[in-house]
Amino acid sequence: MHSFEAKFSKYAQAIDKGVLESRKTVSIAGGKYKFSVPVPIDVFLNEKENSQFLECDHTAADLYKQKYEQNLTAEEIQHKLDLRNRFTKFTMVLHDLKIPFQLSAGTLLGWYRQCDVIPYTNDVDVEMKQSDFSMEIIRNLILAGFTLVHKEGKLEDSLLFQFYLFKPEIGIDLFIRYELRDYYWFGGTVENLNKYMNVFDKYSLCWTEFLNLKVKVPCDPLLYIITIYGEGWKKPVKEYSYMSSPNNIMPAGSWDTSLRNEVYAWFEPIQLSDPVELKAFLDYIQYIL
Repeated sequence: MHSFEAKFSKYAQAIDKGVLESRKTVSIAGGKYKFSVPVPIDVFLNEKENSQFLECDHTAADLYKQKYEQNLTAEEIQHKLDLRNRFTKFTMVLHDLKIPFQLSAGTLLGWYRQCDVIPYTNDVDVEMKQSDFSMEIIRNLILAGFTLVHKEGKLEDSLLFQFYLFKPEIGIDLFIRYELRDYYWFGGTVENLNKYMNVFDKYSLCWTEFLNLKVKVPCDPLLYIITIYGEGWKKPVKEYSYMSSPNNIMPAGSWDTSLRNEVYAWFEPIQLSDPVELKAFLDYIQYIL
């Protein structure tokens, strides 16, 4: 007599379809029992280990929108659509490269509070681990129509990129996340070359669906949000300063003035039709990293 026990997860999971498509048949008990398993199995097990899925609270989001977003102007509605479109295009570029990233700052707040983008923000915020950064990100975003307009810091310290797509007033902020023994942080540099850092207790990442896309968020998103925005996160704040508003911001020294052009750089748009210009630009970005 053989007994088998099926173990089910205690939480919802999100596993990429491609991981489940390749299978092989396994036989046990002399061929009496057969079942199929995904192959390679180590890829599936790794995916399963990191597959916890979080759903945003649609009921709370509807109540929030009824209270605060009933009277959006036509311009605000269009701005909201533009934000969604830019996030979608950005996400597709990184998904094609298979480079992981997570929702960050105001974009994470919008997902958690409204299941949507915040209609009065002027940018989309994402983070990725330092070890996941690749120059292919810059190259492919430029080829997809994004313009790299600003860079702060260096790869080993406070790196931040800002991209535009079509409309200058809507940006994509890509923060590089760093890890120390007890905490994570991302940061940036201001014009006088002072550095700042936003510090978080370490956290794990879960999957969610945002604007019909599968993306990563902290598994305890509320803790992350309160760390930045405090207990007042439930109310809209239209006047926000990235240097003074976050609860978790702190000074982090300053750069030597000899590095100004490398750690606080602004760029002119390049001609995508000229591969020589594109290569020269990417080589320069690589040089100042």
